[in-house]
Amino acid sequence: MSRIYLDSASNGDVDMGKANLTDRLLGYITRSRGWNVPEAWYYLAKAYGLQGRKEEERECLVESFKLIEQRCVRSIGFAVGWCLWAADMCHLWYRATLTYQ
Repeated sequence: MSRIYLDSASNGDVDMGKANLTDRLLGYITRSRGWNVPEAWYYLAKAYGLQGRKEEERECLVESFKLIEQRCVRSIGFAVGWCLWAADMCHLWYRATLTYQ
């Protein structure tokens, strides 16, 4: 939702109500469970930029870039989940081949 609000402002139509809503929403998210989501920090920086808050914009962009540098190519949860799924499939295949021999 924040991305939609802020991307519509990129063509020059700045709706300060939407920028303020995005600022509050992403401010809350980045201070709680979304502290490690670089996209949230990036869009918060974009909202601050639309509001003219350049120092906060810079701080959020720095935080976003720090998080991006730490990000893996694939999240560990996804990679481990895939490995567990593949191991389970191999186990099922092995049991099936023993049953039909």
